[in-house]
Amino acid sequence: MLFLGGVGSGGTDLLMNIVNAHPAIFVVGEMPFLPGLAARTGASVPAGQLDAVATEMRRLDEYNTFGHHHWTNWINDSKENVPLGPPPEPVNGELTVAAIFRWMLGTPADIVWTGNKTPTNTENIDRLTRLFPDARFIVVVRDPRDVAVSWRRRWGRDERLTADKWETRLAAGRRHLRDLPGDRALILHFEDLLTDLDASCREICDFLALDFDPRMLRFHETVTKTIGGQENRGRPVLTGNREKWRTALRKDQVRRVEEIAWEGMRIHGYEPQHATGPRPLSRVERLRGRARDIWAVLFVGSRFQKTNRRRDRIHRILLQAKKHLLHRDVYR
Repeated sequence: MLFLGGVGSGGTDLLMNIVNAHPAIFVVGEMPFLPGLAARTGASVPAGQLDAVATEMRRLDEYNTFGHHHWTNWINDSKENVPLGPPPEPVNGELTVAAIFRWMLGTPADIVWTGNKTPTNTENIDRLTRLFPDARFIVVVRDPRDVAVSWRRRWGRDERLTADKWETRLAAGRRHLRDLPGDRALILHFEDLLTDLDASCREICDFLALDFDPRMLRFHETVTKTIGGQENRGRPVLTGNREKWRTALRKDQVRRVEEIAWEGMRIHGYEPQHATGPRPLSRVERLRGRARDIWAVLFVGSRFQKTNRRRDRIHRILLQAKKHLLHRDVYR
């Protein structure tokens, strides 16, 4: 199992497209419910519980990723009802959750690594490891100042809350990664994907014990699945998609983002330009930021969606509410 994590607008979609260009990898879209399963089941279950586990996984799968991203639908860019093939063979009367996962996605037998791309995987590495003991993790890190610009440009969100999310999520990820053997986790920089894709792809292949495949460098040619709201999906790497914060944010905004994300920036090699030390998000800033974000959810939605009518925004709001109600223990 392979899980990709990071922060929203931090390069997780680009990373997913790159790894999926390798013929031995099949990583699907978001499944934020998976960490919550660790509280409901172990890494394996009696074979007789196959239907019950599959039913529970579908119930929690608010994005219907198992259906929409089934291998057949993934390849054909469709959302049809695809019948599942023969169930996995039990071993000593047991089925691993990993085997059930592959079966429900229709993962071909020649695929070596399968999993999903979900930003919240980052702070839930400990739970995913309990469910998938042999899993590996790739976390992509992007400059928080550019992440803040992207969140504001795409969703109209507050840059200070975005910086706090970046700092909190990556700090949790680093804590969990310290508990894993070194060969189980890889941290990549989004900027390295833009400036030296060849070296990054070779590093990924070494990490997964796969031969390098040059199709990864032409990943945009192999993107088959359309996912709404991803303006750069199916396009080559935009090498200049970095340091936009230098013109998009005011000096005081840059300084505040740097103060909030201070520790993570220093650890991951991003040099603060205006901040002189850490200053966490204040309670007043958090309240104001949440008010702005609620306004953005209601009246902005996603500026990159092909349809962003009020009805579509209401649908996405209800989906987000359902996600947080079902998986509020995952968003820690």
